Amino acid sequence: MTLIDVLILLAQNLVLIVAVMLGLWGVALRLKDVSFVDAVWPLGMLLLALATLPRTHGDPTRKTLLVVICAVWALRLGLHLFGRWRASGADGRYVQIVEDQERNKGWSFAKTALLFVFLPQAVLAWLTALPVQLGQVADAPAAGGLALIGAGLALAGIVIESTGDAQLAAFRSDPANKGRVLDTGLWRYTRHPNYFGDACVWWGLWL
Repeated sequence: MTLIDVLILLAQNLVLIVAVMLGLWGVALRLKDVSFVDAVWPLGMLLLALATLPRTHGDPTRKTLLVVICAVWALRLGLHLFGRWRASGADGRYVQIVEDQERNKGWSFAKTALLFVFLPQAVLAWLTALPVQLGQVADAPAAGGLALIGAGLALAGIVIESTGDAQLAAFRSDPANKGRVLDTGLWRYTRHPNYFGDACVWWGLWL
């Protein structure tokens, strides 16, 4: 692919993810809640990886590793966050954002949801997913040792992130822990093992 071809591919992917987020913005207007966007975030990046797959001719092994690992990560995290949203309702952080803009700037729910949530999420998802887009372009060099190291780091990140989320969910489900801070398991070693695992996934995909 030429540089122009790559730029066109990325531009088309950006239009795609913005269009998806605009559609979901319409859903948020009906629900009066934007919190479900967190569950959409990883699935949006998987969409970008899948949209790139048939339009590039990169090394098949690398393309497969990128798309499969992205799919495992996205489906696991997306379903986890969707279940949390269904169980807990509106996220207080998003509620606060909407209320602050209404109070300080007189913005409507629709305007705040569009400019502070859905459009930024579209652009950030597109940027974050550049490894699974650009990684599918080149046919050389073929995937080798570095690719396997990256895949291993990404898979380890998925395990760490999943374990951290599971430990936090179990901790929060016990009423006796209300008001307490989780400091056992992976949470003993890092304040946010789920975020650390997520970072490992995307550095691994970059590698």
